[in-house]
Amino acid sequence: MNVTDKLYTEWAWRTKTGVPDINNPEDKAILNKLISELVKEEDQEPKAITKKDIIDYINNAELDDKQIVKLYQRVTNFGNYRSIRDKVKQKGYGDKIYKQYSQQIQSIIEDLPVEDSRKFSDFLQKGGAKFPTKSRGGNIINDISAQTNLPTNVVKAVFRHTAQDEKKRGVGMGELALILLFDNVTNAVSKGDLAIDGQEFEVKGQGAKLGPNLRPLGNQAFIQAFSKFGVEGTNKPSYRGNNYILQNINQLLVDLYNDHGQEVVDTLNQILNSVGLENIDRADFANATSLNTAIGIKHFLAYQKDEGFEHFMVHDFGAKGGGDTGKFAFVSGSPEQMANSLKNSDISFQKITPTRFGPRIGIYDSPPSDYLEEDEE
Repeated sequence: MNVTDKLYTEWAWRTKTGVPDINNPEDKAILNKLISELVKEEDQEPKAITKKDIIDYINNAELDDKQIVKLYQRVTNFGNYRSIRDKVKQKGYGDKIYKQYSQQIQSIIEDLPVEDSRKFSDFLQKGGAKFPTKSRGGNIINDISAQTNLPTNVVKAVFRHTAQDEKKRGVGMGELALILLFDNVTNAVSKGDLAIDGQEFEVKGQGAKLGPNLRPLGNQAFIQAFSKFGVEGTNKPSYRGNNYILQNINQLLVDLYNDHGQEVVDTLNQILNSVGLENIDRADFANATSLNTAIGIKHFLAYQKDEGFEHFMVHDFGAKGGGDTGKFAFVSGSPEQMANSLKNSDISFQKITPTRFGPRIGIYDSPPSDYLEEDEE
């Protein structure tokens, strides 16, 4: 029976005839009184919920085993929300977003073993961990776990969180985890993703861009620029009878250098300078990988100059090509110090092409034959 039927039934019961008539003043008065009673009933405070009500609901609800487990995890994790919320708010996130982040993190950890989620909540209230600013690599999940004494499954679950901030900008994997778990990591103070001890900290996942792509030349223009060394072709270059796919122009440049020396270096530097990148030198032509890395490092320096960060980290969570294992490289210091540390780390760059001199960055045990399946030409 719907609300209207219930109302009519009650009205009819109260009238003398049992057949109410809206045109009858006495029947109309009864209806007005009945409506008034219903409105007052709606305005009353809802009945307070007690622990007994919750227990009665569980006892009477028809729940399968999976639902029981989920309900138990949700109930036992319920008390962790405030500690998460307080920590997120403390780290500089505004009223519009801190509740959203807190709910998302609570949802993530409620699927963990109860004892592990409790350790996470206890740690947030206690704090005390400092993110070290020395350049290093390894596994970021193990690294954070060692600093915080939290189980690795807790760290990994929180590390995988992604979201949007108040300005609808992406908050990448790892960023909120670092903010929550380290006292000296906060929301960005200027242009960067985060801050460490008040200094800008940029975090990149697998296959991330370092600013906009740099497109110095089209394919034909690239071939024309090196035609003085004997490079030929229309859409794809050839040299001394060897054909090169566009993703292998780093090998072509090394082959040209081995035959023509400094003049090839100078020609390439003119192209790099045209898109705002610094010169590379002869040592970078040792092999195709070192040349590709050198150009990627110059792109990193241009990006750092624009963003102004003093700390930088890349990890392997994220893109299709990522291993999601936690492998990472963290560098800190002056732009030159960061560039040198990156060059000596396990980072790698997407292969350059005539239309891509701003390659994506990532981290691997060994450089892949090509960086991503995605073709940005």
